[in-house]
Amino acid sequence: MPARRSRGSLVAFVLAASASLALVAIGAGCDRDTDLSGTLHDGGDAGVAPQVDAGPAITVTTFAPAFTSAPAARASASWAAYRLDEGDWSPLAPASEGTYRFPIAVARWTIALVCASPDDGLVTVFLHHRTNATPDVDFTLEEYCTPPAPPAQYAFTGSLTNIPTSTQWFDFGYARTSRGEAIPVSGATGTYEIVGIEPGTWDFSFAVRDEPFLPITRFVMKRGTVVTSDAKVDVDLTGAGSFAPGSKTLQLHALRKGDTVSPVVFYGASGPLGIDVGPQDVPDGPPDATLAYSTMPAPLQVVSDRYFGQLMAEQDRRTGSRMITFDIHDAIDLDMTFLPEPSLAEVVVVGTSPSVRFETKFAVMEDAERYEVTALAARNRRAHLSWRSTYDAKNVGSARAVDDVLPDLSALPGWSPAWGLPVGLTTSVFVTTFESAKPLGDGRMQRSVSKGQELTP
Repeated sequence: MPARRSRGSLVAFVLAASASLALVAIGAGCDRDTDLSGTLHDGGDAGVAPQVDAGPAITVTTFAPAFTSAPAARASASWAAYRLDEGDWSPLAPASEGTYRFPIAVARWTIALVCASPDDGLVTVFLHHRTNATPDVDFTLEEYCTPPAPPAQYAFTGSLTNIPTSTQWFDFGYARTSRGEAIPVSGATGTYEIVGIEPGTWDFSFAVRDEPFLPITRFVMKRGTVVTSDAKVDVDLTGAGSFAPGSKTLQLHALRKGDTVSPVVFYGASGPLGIDVGPQDVPDGPPDATLAYSTMPAPLQVVSDRYFGQLMAEQDRRTGSRMITFDIHDAIDLDMTFLPEPSLAEVVVVGTSPSVRFETKFAVMEDAERYEVTALAARNRRAHLSWRSTYDAKNVGSARAVDDVLPDLSALPGWSPAWGLPVGLTTSVFVTTFESAKPLGDGRMQRSVSKGQELTP
């Protein structure tokens, strides 16, 4: 029976947050989005509104993504502006790195944060709509406008000994990445090479499988490893810190025939990423699937270790996806049901000069925590421009629908014409709804659903 999971580059799926519109940060109950950094773009701070130094104020804090070289570090956007209620927009400079303050509105406020790469090839314009019930909020920017990665990156090479003779696949992971690759094996010995390891002190995971989609057979955790140079790290799969992992079930429900299903589960040691302990292929056809994920023996865990799950089902990435994210410390049997696909939003073009502006209307969902409207215009895989509007449940209130209209920010000091959506380029407009997070074991889980369409204004 055909499988509906494509292992492909699962790590690329996780790290390419800006290109995968359905991707949800683990722990999406907090209001972190995606990251930025740098200084004001083209125009310095001329005409930028002064910061509020005293009295009641809205405080917005922006961070770099957790998987960059500066995890969870405060980072400023390329440019920012704010609006109170339905008033005029004003440019805004950070009070300090990654901290923005402006007066409290009567009811609602909006902040615009631009994250642009130095050449404007990669641009995200964030528009966060909130009420006075949320006077302090954190947002995550994109990695392309956060401080660059350090030039020093190192490589591990070595031998894997005492591995099962049927081994064909090697997995490696730590807080910054998760990787898997075929390895040469001779008898019970294999060799590996891992490049691009960042300097620091890390907990590293090594594991082997018979085949890419089969369960892990042996696992080794090397904690507190200091990385300051290239190193030869030999791994004995029956030596200190090694074990045969346990297993817990993962049941998925509400799958659709033809779905591509990517049920990724990471074991994260002191970070958001780690070794892939996720399940095998998902058979196409049945709406329910019973899978399994590999688990760490409880005595070998430390308090900061967690299982991070990112379960995605999609018919076509261009038209949307359904996502479940979760994090737990103690492994448990999991029973997950995907949300149903929503109706298509109503999207119209309300302006084309000096750039394209969309109005997007869509129905609210019961027990929703947050909504996102993303308009993505991709020139190629390495150049894209997106506008992402977010609304929390307090902002929507009792309304039965959300009406999102992209603003014209072109007259504000410091704004670059390169940040506006271009005429004539096919744009994908997605609406993503995040259900309120729910308790799960000693952690929590959250479901979301995304529906998209393409337009060429």
